[in-house]
Amino acid sequence: MKFSKKWFQKGLAATLSAALLMGQAAAAMPASAADTAQLEQTLKIAVLSDTHYLSPDMIADTADFEEHLNSDRKMFAQSDSFLTALLDTVKQDDPDVLLISGDLTKDGEKEGHEELAEKLEQLEQETGVQVYITPGNHDLNNSNAMNFNTANGEAVPAGRTSQEDYKQIYADLVYNDESVIATFTPAEGKQGGGLSYVARPKDGFTIISIDSARYSADNTESGTDEHETSGNVSPELEAWIVEQTQAAKQRGDTVIGLQHHGMVPHFSMEPDLLPMYLVNDYERLANVYADAGMSYIFTGHMHANDIATVTTEAGNTLYDIE
Repeated sequence: MKFSKKWFQKGLAATLSAALLMGQAAAAMPASAADTAQLEQTLKIAVLSDTHYLSPDMIADTADFEEHLNSDRKMFAQSDSFLTALLDTVKQDDPDVLLISGDLTKDGEKEGHEELAEKLEQLEQETGVQVYITPGNHDLNNSNAMNFNTANGEAVPAGRTSQEDYKQIYADLVYNDESVIATFTPAEGKQGGGLSYVARPKDGFTIISIDSARYSADNTESGTDEHETSGNVSPELEAWIVEQTQAAKQRGDTVIGLQHHGMVPHFSMEPDLLPMYLVNDYERLANVYADAGMSYIFTGHMHANDIATVTTEAGNTLYDIE
């Protein structure tokens, strides 16, 4: 197995060329057919990640909020303005789909998820762009969810988002959307990976959204229903991903993954210094996904822009687009 890297520096709202996504399908066709496929089967993608949205209604100029800002590198006070500007950029780019690869909210505030869902639904209605999301490590069962806008200036817990809350909030945006053709159901009594789904935004393309976040007792190291930074894919979820990938390839689709945690290291010391930013067992899983037929996966978590690749012994390459 070999690793290689390409730098990707087009900003948070990155638009990818359809030629990238049609490479494998076109290569297997005669020249004239390939030319036709390039014209007909294209997918323009805009990408956001780690929006860490905090509702302006939950912000106040208080000592508690100032202390919180000083202990974190994120720009929570500007998150609403940033989101508005980025969605305006998406509108101008006029993509077919918008992918958001996790950490949608500051710390899983239910109020933040509800406002974000409303903004994204409005984007879909105004533009026709299909929005697909995946949860990040901050988004569910997070005890750090806080409301800083109180009468006495002291922060209080905000709404805490459960898996069922998440499904309900994003039902119209994702889970009830007609483009979603499959969802993953964990075994009885488990929740790990339960927000994963498969969508076909148009013929020739399958998107597999993988819930790698750890927030339920069956999937956390602590054995509690509390969020953790690292990511995990259970054997059951892995088998489902392989099954869905193979089914997509049988349809002749290009397969695109969407996951918060990285699948391929984006710098040489990442596995040693920041292992929690790569999904557990990433090296084996990347090979499994690639050999099953997944060509690209959009990830986040690192707050950086980069493309890294892994090529399996069988010659299949997976691009991790961070």
